[in-house]
Amino acid sequence: MRESVTRELTAGPLSYREEVAWNEFNTDRATFFKRGAVLAVDLPPGLDAADVAALLDAVCARHAIFRTAYDTTAGRPVRHILPTHPHTVRPAGEPDETDRDRRRHLMPDDLLRAHAAPGPHGGTTLSLRLNEMITDTWSCARLRTEIELLGRGQDPPPLELGYADFATEERARSLPAASESYWHRQLAGVAAPLAPLPDGPDPSGDVAGERIVVFPDELTETLRAVCRRTRTSPFMVVTALVALAIASMGENRDVTVSTMASIRPAKWADVQGNFTNLTMLRTALPARPGFDDALSAARAAVLAAMARPVPYLRLAELTGGAPPIPPVRVHYLPSRAHHYNRTLDTRPSGASWVEEADFAEWPLDLGFAEDSRGRVAIWASYDPRRYTHAMVERLVDTCRRLLDSQSLLPR
Repeated sequence: MRESVTRELTAGPLSYREEVAWNEFNTDRATFFKRGAVLAVDLPPGLDAADVAALLDAVCARHAIFRTAYDTTAGRPVRHILPTHPHTVRPAGEPDETDRDRRRHLMPDDLLRAHAAPGPHGGTTLSLRLNEMITDTWSCARLRTEIELLGRGQDPPPLELGYADFATEERARSLPAASESYWHRQLAGVAAPLAPLPDGPDPSGDVAGERIVVFPDELTETLRAVCRRTRTSPFMVVTALVALAIASMGENRDVTVSTMASIRPAKWADVQGNFTNLTMLRTALPARPGFDDALSAARAAVLAAMARPVPYLRLAELTGGAPPIPPVRVHYLPSRAHHYNRTLDTRPSGASWVEEADFAEWPLDLGFAEDSRGRVAIWASYDPRRYTHAMVERLVDTCRRLLDSQSLLPR
């Protein structure tokens, strides 16, 4: 691969997040290729196949991450930015032809797949399958906006920087002493297995599960009221709910969860790429914890961790070995920071349903997401081989009940 293309490419280091993905590509290829997001954007009528292809070319010209190849040089992973790389837009349902399972490098087509299908009102729906190595939820949300602009014949504002610049800057950054000291203390004594302990496999034999619950309007308002009353963020509140729910299911009061925290400074707001970092949140609760105890612990953990971001791969440098990865991830996504509105907006308040799933990215993901109307939903995605459907349903219901218990307090 290097001999055939490097004369045309610009090389550079990987970000820490890309390196995590690259390591998985080399150790668990099947899982690597399942990670990512499908972004479906409805384009207006009047665009033919050539127009849609030209639109995608414009996106790739703007964002080098979509024309980036990955390989190794002297044993280290590196990026190669191709000057151009036209992605083929295939009809929906047409299989992708690839030899990626046999190669030791990654090409742009391995990480972005495009399909087109008839859309609403005589338009076209462009679907992009984006690998997690090159995207995150914020990037997907921004990309939707860009594609919609281009579909209307408008150009997004120019970019001064690209993701490769971020990776170079991140690699050159030294860790402050305060960050090193904090993570030494915070991770001391954290040992596997972490709660909640698995109760699987589920008798169904399912390999993945997704359960979604849209809060009733009054429960969404309770969440907002708790934030106002306690001067905390929605993410702090839902982290407290999850920690308290986990504690209620066993004897463990030292609850460690994780989140994919954004490390995207404002100057990278419109740049495509994965700017997330696996961040551990450790909450020490008293023997008989209440909601206020959990919220106080969650607030302290979130503030401290977000003020001292350290790439997960670098934690091993600080602690002498990679810390155990918590089986539960927690997220809170404002509507502008994700691309799930297409699903959530169509459901009434209080609705709950199960989505078909064939892959779980994490043992147990609990994502709290706002739709375009500001309603909040819990989106549980999990591996039933680790956690049964009944256990996840109980955990989600416990989070709802704990939040509902705050509805009678002064607002």
